[in-house]
Amino acid sequence: MHFVASFLFHILGNSLGILLCSHLVEGFEFSGTLLNLIEIAFFLTIFNAIFKPIIKFIFWPLIILTLGLGLILINAFGLWLSTLLFKGLAIEGFLPLILSTLIIWAINFFLIVLAKLIK
Repeated sequence: MHFVASFLFHILGNSLGILLCSHLVEGFEFSGTLLNLIEIAFFLTIFNAIFKPIIKFIFWPLIILTLGLGLILINAFGLWLSTLLFKGLAIEGFLPLILSTLIIWAINFFLIVLAKLIK
């Protein structure tokens, strides 16, 4: 049951992050439906759960050399990939991509910490 709750928290965090970024970050636009939002959040959650560990394993020297900042680029890659796969999400420029990646990461971090405190 813990896995399902964590998975749902990540989907919620990604959804909230996308909505917040669409209001705060110029160059980040979400114009889809609620179903599109859930699909994108689900994709980001799957990307972070399955593909991110593989990418981290491949690029671990880069991550070490950049003192962990390479992880931001991996997360940004997942967000950029979602703009290619889903209609309704558009990110124009590198700075909006990085800012939105940091916002989504911060929301997910906050929700996971909150979930651990409640548990």
